[in-house]
Amino acid sequence: MKIKDVNFIPPKFVFNKDYIEAGCPVRYFEFNKHEYYGLVATHREASEIKTSAKSHKDQAFEIYYEAVAGDSLESVLLEGEPNEISKSEALLKFLLAKDTKNEIVGELIEEFETIKNGVVLYVNVVQQWELDSVKPLPKPVPAKGQLSLWEWNEEALVP
Repeated sequence: MKIKDVNFIPPKFVFNKDYIEAGCPVRYFEFNKHEYYGLVATHREASEIKTSAKSHKDQAFEIYYEAVAGDSLESVLLEGEPNEISKSEALLKFLLAKDTKNEIVGELIEEFETIKNGVVLYVNVVQQWELDSVKPLPKPVPAKGQLSLWEWNEEALVP
């Protein structure tokens, strides 16, 4: 990637012909309104575009559903639309999300470039903690909790 290629505005293709003329680039969709964050790459060859009515966004939904999360494709659709982002922004998110202390940047970029129809990265936003040796207190202790792990209801503590 050259410096002139760094552009944070995703390309807009009005017609399939425009996409084909651009060399059928990989497109990136960010699922940031869903229970699990996901960044998905989609790619279609010119021959696929002529024979299928499926859009890149439809393809992104299917990849997200199959690889990241979702009880059904319909439930993923109900959670909201993904945002299309540029290749430059997707690469930046990929590089920042990886543990890159001992990695060579060129190798990370090569890894990124190989992802054509799949998940670039995902994060489980829901945190789950398993507690050992839980012992009930004889009397409840009022506590709001700094991490907002539960809904605070002071009235529930009053007998």
